[in-house]
Amino acid sequence: MSNLKILLLFVVSMILSPILVACANDTTPSEQAPQATSDNKPSETETKNKPAADENGLIPTDDPNVFKATKIVPRPPESDQYPKPEYPALGNENNLNGAKAVAVYVEDLVTYAYSTGDTTDLELVCSTRSSWCADNIEGAKKVAKGSIWYRFNKAPTVTATGYLEVPKEHNQGEYSIRIETQIWGYTYFSTTKMELAKYASKKLLRHINLSFLNGRWVIVSVDSERIE
Repeated sequence: MSNLKILLLFVVSMILSPILVACANDTTPSEQAPQATSDNKPSETETKNKPAADENGLIPTDDPNVFKATKIVPRPPESDQYPKPEYPALGNENNLNGAKAVAVYVEDLVTYAYSTGDTTDLELVCSTRSSWCADNIEGAKKVAKGSIWYRFNKAPTVTATGYLEVPKEHNQGEYSIRIETQIWGYTYFSTTKMELAKYASKKLLRHINLSFLNGRWVIVSVDSERIE
């Protein structure tokens, strides 16, 4: 082969070499993207480990006391509802003992209202000034509408542990009764959230202010906090 041909072949190879390299490295965006594989699908083990509903249609959650419901959980029978408490006879007396008796009665009455949805007596013992009363009346009425229900394990233990005479200029009733209430756990179900929860026992401290109006004691305000 002549020197001229060798020279021409060398020049051509030098020109084509970068083009061939570029073509070899050229890929489309779809080729660069990771391709879907069977690894992206839930594994058989993951499917098997998903919590299943029990015979009542309840599925466990991360909270051992809360369950998601796949169907409506029927409210407890009437026989399991909290019995209606009677307004105390002392509640008609305009003195400290009357105020204490009504403050203790209110704790039973609130439990009854949430158990049955009946707020009639709770509204009678509440003044329109009390936001605590308004909130609990509204909550209990949801039971009457059927959107929620409560089942209480047993009657709360209620103790009056002190009192204050409220100065008239404060316009917050005549007495403030200090109440400690032990609630012994309850079950709650919501048809809107489709959730059932089992609440443990808790202890509440309340300061219940009352006024004597129209021959009976009524709630003016309530301060409440959990202490246990």
